[in-house]
Amino acid sequence: KTAPGGAVIKVLVTHNKRAMELECLEGDKVKVLQELLQTLTGVPVGRQKLMFKRVLASDDTVGKVLKAGCKVMLLGEATLPIPQDPNAKPQTLGGAPGGS
Repeated sequence: KTAPGGAVIKVLVTHNKRAMELECLEGDKVKVLQELLQTLTGVPVGRQKLMFKRVLASDDTVGKVLKAGCKVMLLGEATLPIPQDPNAKPQTLGGAPGGS
């Protein structure tokens, strides 16, 4: 799949023994992924550490640091409310098509 922001990359993010499959665009910054994770997990962006071979920086480009199907670990304490069922379907970042 390709979209204006590049190809869609599916990644598996784990946080507190919960796994979430997310879709993001190659051209997105990691900051966009962090903002989505804030709404799904309740962990504020400023308190998040995303790890895949190393700690990811907010200004890293997704396509340069993550590979399709990779597993990313989210470290951080949830201090914000989270929705009841964040795993209902794959979440989409940027302009990527949804997982229908």
